[in-house]
Amino acid sequence: MATALKEAHLMTIAELDEAISKLTSELEPHRATWKREMQDLQEQEKPNELEISHWRNVRSSDELRERCGISHAKASKQLQIARAEVEELEKKREVLSSENEGFMTLDTYLKGLKRGRDRKDGLRE
Repeated sequence: MATALKEAHLMTIAELDEAISKLTSELEPHRATWKREMQDLQEQEKPNELEISHWRNVRSSDELRERCGISHAKASKQLQIARAEVEELEKKREVLSSENEGFMTLDTYLKGLKRGRDRKDGLRE
């Protein structure tokens, strides 16, 4: 290796330029191939428009699913509250209707009394 360094040191600038140009010309066909391969790799890594559109749709559908889940949860909670209110109102209605039945019975009784009085008055005439 020391001899190679001595020989390289002894080379003239012209010889170095010639060696560099020779190596460059040998590497030139490979450089074009490497450039093409790099471009191919970059194009493969770059997502196409269809993929981009697909992932946008996936993301937006996930967002919609999340929003719908929240809306569904809110609606379910409101439905439970409404059902509880309906049950409470039905209980009140049952109580009122049972009380009202008593009033209807009293009302019917009073009407009967009135009819009976009217009959008595009619018979007296």
